[in-house]
Amino acid sequence: MDYDHLIYEQDGHVVTLTYDRPEQHNAINGEMAEELHHAWQRFRDDDDAFVLVITGAGETTFSAGWDLKDASEIGEIDDWEAFRRAIYNLPGPCGYTRRVDVFKPIIAAVNGYAFAAGLETALLADIRIGAENAEFGALERRWNIVGGDGLTARLPLVVGFARAMELIITGRRIDVHEAERIGLVNEVVPRGEALGRAQELAREIAALPQGAMRADKETVVMGVGRTLACGSRPRWSSRCSCAATRTPWAPGRSSGARRPSGRITACERQRARESSSRSASTMSRMSSSKLVRGSQPRRRLAFP
Repeated sequence: MDYDHLIYEQDGHVVTLTYDRPEQHNAINGEMAEELHHAWQRFRDDDDAFVLVITGAGETTFSAGWDLKDASEIGEIDDWEAFRRAIYNLPGPCGYTRRVDVFKPIIAAVNGYAFAAGLETALLADIRIGAENAEFGALERRWNIVGGDGLTARLPLVVGFARAMELIITGRRIDVHEAERIGLVNEVVPRGEALGRAQELAREIAALPQGAMRADKETVVMGVGRTLACGSRPRWSSRCSCAATRTPWAPGRSSGARRPSGRITACERQRARESSSRSASTMSRMSSSKLVRGSQPRRRLAFP
């Protein structure tokens, strides 16, 4: 696929994806969104691509969000069934924002303001490097537009519930230093140096073994909202899989090293035995409880 609104560059194992509509402040329209769907999946499935760096063209704008000209052309919804299907099937109206299947590291080089869907794009990254002139804000609040590209799901995870609610409700703009203070930005660099620093960090990450790193990222992402016990199981499964194959890294979209099909690890056998033991213990307690309840005389209600 040829890109009209993106620049996809690969240097070794590092891919740099530039949102390239500088005249429109790198705002995302329908055509650009389709290109983003393809570009993100291209990175995900490329065995030689280890780390993704996303940025905006120029030195003033990361992304202004959804192209409001594009938004103004949306009319009334005639087919609600088709709309409902699109909500669940579309990878995202402003990019690859509604899928959670890229477990390779992602770094955002925020070189300017990131507003509305631009902020949501920055939230797709695992690490955010902000230039001195970077700003952030849920400015869609001014136009009565919902955060439909993951704002309400990802922002609370990054900055916490209270901070996220303030930014989402007020639509307030914050500078890069406040963003760093609340955890939205990991590192602040001088103006014009965000991309260089992000690429430098990406090369350092690409030099590391990839399998366990991807497995750990997947465990963190897929463990959101689970209990500690449930969230720990995928971690041990990934660890046993890596150990079983003795593979330092697994290429492609795999989150970690894969063990041969049909091969059961010692960890999985132990987990199965523990699960069977717990089930037997639970059934025994239930049976004992029924016997105790059945041996007691039924109590009658007394009415005045």
